[in-house]
Amino acid sequence: MGVTVGIDLGTTNSVVACLIGQRIETITNIEGAKTTPSVLLLNGDEMVVGELAKRQAATYPGQVVRSAKRVIGRRYSELSDYLEDFPFTIKEGEGDRAEIELADGRVIPPEFVSAQILQRMRETAEDFLGQEVSGAVI
Repeated sequence: MGVTVGIDLGTTNSVVACLIGQRIETITNIEGAKTTPSVLLLNGDEMVVGELAKRQAATYPGQVVRSAKRVIGRRYSELSDYLEDFPFTIKEGEGDRAEIELADGRVIPPEFVSAQILQRMRETAEDFLGQEVSGAVI
């Protein structure tokens, strides 16, 4: 049976923790850090989350998405005055929905970015614990 973890899905960084005995343990990621940048790189078939994606922002401008959480649930018309503040292109989707457009022309919903970050946090916890994570409090 899997374990339940706690995930702080942050706009800038994310953290995963679990209860071990009577204390909360913040889980270290593959890079050895307790925080993982909430950044996603989509370059062709390559999908990278975290520090490596953050470092690739200069190499692959327009393919790296950060701060996507600020777009979730927002209408394009709400963001029109702030479009230049985002480090990626936001376009108007169906029903005035704000969507992220990558340099290669792909359009993704902001929820996709957060889902990939959550998946990475789950994998981080599973690697640390050596067992399946079956639930999370976010």
